[in-house]
Amino acid sequence: MICHSRKPVPIAVTNTPPPETISIQNAHTDMDSWDLEHRRNLRYIYLAAVEVAKSLLGRGAPGAIACVASVDGLRGAANHAAYGAAKAGLVSLAKSLSGEWAPYGVRFNVVAPGGVVTPRIPITDPEKERIRMEMVPMRRRGEVQDIANALVFLLSDMATYITGHTLAVDGGYTATGPMDYARHATMKLPGMAR
Repeated sequence: MICHSRKPVPIAVTNTPPPETISIQNAHTDMDSWDLEHRRNLRYIYLAAVEVAKSLLGRGAPGAIACVASVDGLRGAANHAAYGAAKAGLVSLAKSLSGEWAPYGVRFNVVAPGGVVTPRIPITDPEKERIRMEMVPMRRRGEVQDIANALVFLLSDMATYITGHTLAVDGGYTATGPMDYARHATMKLPGMAR
């Protein structure tokens, strides 16, 4: 989570490791993984956001809070139900808290990244990566800077009338749907080179 205020305020950033894999074979026995995903991807962010908002409200300072969710919170993701449900909860949390806090000048928004190249999530199989990128209209993974730019925008004075919003930063993945785009990706349109 990142917070911005026109008055000096600490900046808090939350980041969590990649999701646990919970499949049908272990879903009934792996409630510890489910609980862990919800603690680190929803509960802790909620608790931190409340503390930041209390600080802003206590000083009468307007401000903005931005958290990082995932496109898995906007769509389903096989074997990542706990992670996706927690991230969807974060999207809903931002909508609810923005309604409560907006009258006091505190905005709460979310960035939902798609696939992003990071040291923790390297590209290890070029063929699988090629297939994945066929589902993304921009045909590439995002960079960390793409996510940072979205966060900076939502925290800036350029977004003072935006609250409760989730900004997907995913190269068009959620806008088009992977199945729809993949089916049409090989279409050759007149006058267009691929």
